[in-house]
Amino acid sequence: MIQSIIQSDSSPKNFGARYYIAQHMPNVMRKEPRNIGILVQKGNIRVTKFLGQDSSDGKIDARSLRSIADTRVYKMWLRHWEKSLTSDDWETKILKQSKPTYQFIPGGEVTDSGSDSAEDIANYLFSMLVSGGGLSEALGGEVEDMDIAAIKSSIKSEFKRLKIMKSVADSDIKHPIFEDRDLQGTSEWHRVTFLQESQQESWVFEPLDLNARLKQHARERAGYLAYLFGDLRKMSAKKMNTHAILRVSDDAKDEKHVKYAINAVRNNADITDWNDDKQRKELLNQCESAARAA
Repeated sequence: MIQSIIQSDSSPKNFGARYYIAQHMPNVMRKEPRNIGILVQKGNIRVTKFLGQDSSDGKIDARSLRSIADTRVYKMWLRHWEKSLTSDDWETKILKQSKPTYQFIPGGEVTDSGSDSAEDIANYLFSMLVSGGGLSEALGGEVEDMDIAAIKSSIKSEFKRLKIMKSVADSDIKHPIFEDRDLQGTSEWHRVTFLQESQQESWVFEPLDLNARLKQHARERAGYLAYLFGDLRKMSAKKMNTHAILRVSDDAKDEKHVKYAINAVRNNADITDWNDDKQRKELLNQCESAARAA
């Protein structure tokens, strides 16, 4: 998924935001449109967020487009919309120059958005209207996201420092690390936090914060990761390396929820203690070596 930020001189005032919904109708006879993207305009900023576009490079990941039969046509429409949004008459173009199969419709207005950016609003609306999580993802999922936000950010910063993250990788990096990629499981697709791939192997890295404010969330995430890692290993056609990168204070290591979480993921993943300098450096060295391998 990508967020494209576009400047505009003609726009509503900063305290409110308008939004539009991109829709795809696979079968015109059935008239069952599916939401595939969001456009938000707040102040002089416009932000778009579509299914299947990677936030690091904007390329389409077809594995995320299970509901799109013809990804070639989908890509064509995304290019058309992105070009239209650079025009002064962008609103007319995206609303009028459309087909029943691919169209933008007015969504409404978000009032009293306060200091929330257009990007924040787009992320919220995308979670609620497009990605499938619905209101529970847009609201209820915030707590779990906050529980792993710090360690996820720390891991990502290290990958970027080494210039092995796709968004900053040099040309000599053959196997960069991607963020938020979808992988096929036995019965469903899974979104993984960090993914690195070569022709022979895949590496999945998932953060796990055992200093979480809510212990039940730590237990639930550990159980989910155990299932995720096991399911991916069953389906992968090549060697699947799974890693749980955890953060836990020394004082908490003997707590029941910490022991439970570690035991839950141990059989299906390697575990790295992010607070342990030696373990952290060893993992980063492995990632960098894999990224630079031929």
